Amino acid sequence: MGMLRLFAAVPMSTEVTKNLSAPIALCRAQAQGIKWVEPAGMHITLRFFGDTPEERVSQLARVLVEAVEGIAPFEITVKGIGAFPSPSRPRVVWAGIGCGSDELCALAARVKAATEGAGFGEPDGARFSPHVTLGRVRRDANDVTIPPALFTERERVWGTVAVGSVVLYSSTLRPAGPVYRQVALAPLRP
Repeated sequence: MGMLRLFAAVPMSTEVTKNLSAPIALCRAQAQGIKWVEPAGMHITLRFFGDTPEERVSQLARVLVEAVEGIAPFEITVKGIGAFPSPSRPRVVWAGIGCGSDELCALAARVKAATEGAGFGEPDGARFSPHVTLGRVRRDANDVTIPPALFTERERVWGTVAVGSVVLYSSTLRPAGPVYRQVALAPLRP
């Protein structure tokens, strides 16, 4: 059996991906040195597991289902655009989360605790920062400048997402960009 590169995430709604396509297109034309996420692949990563043996995938799927048990579906808004660590020194360009951020953080904490406890993923003390990655600066890029107009969209709401499940994805890295495939689904139920 082989290995799968896995992560747990919340996929974006069609409304959000459609609305974020315009600023990404603007940046794609003006900011070199950034690998922009294709709208169809937008998601909020709750937990990255990395290379996982295929024979453990069904166990991980069960752990995710148990982790989200008792959590009612909720809604989030995707709001604003920013960069980590800062717009003047971007490594990652992101869209933030407005309403529903607390619920999303609680969901991520449950997923992390359950999966770490079952031996999935590396122990991680980093604080979860809910966001949708729009682009990553390439390692070999120098002096990347993102159009300043992009960061004037701090208060803009890009749309809503009904969070009704956590999706376990596999990621296959390709030169044109990663290819994501849904491996399992953990539905939220009160």
